Amino acid sequence: MKNNTSASLPKLCFTREETAQIINASPATLDRLVRRERIFPLRNTRRPMFPIWEIERFLRGDKEANRNTYWTEQLDRDLAATAKQATNSG
Repeated sequence: MKNNTSASLPKLCFTREETAQIINASPATLDRLVRRERIFPLRNTRRPMFPIWEIERFLRGDKEANRNTYWTEQLDRDLAATAKQATNSG
């Protein structure tokens, strides 16, 4: 049986094409930004995914020194918010 709760959860990661569209750039430009370490995809899956907080950081122009700490803190906040939202809606 399929769980329908995922439809109401916010999207936390975006594909390469979606991210390029969000930042108003071509996928090739996004690839160059990744190579220059200006934006950092998650590489836990077969295809790189860009978390929403990394896209926001890039668009703000922040240059985070320790991106792993930054991602961990953001992930903890987003997971807590998602869990709270799921608890409140169910």
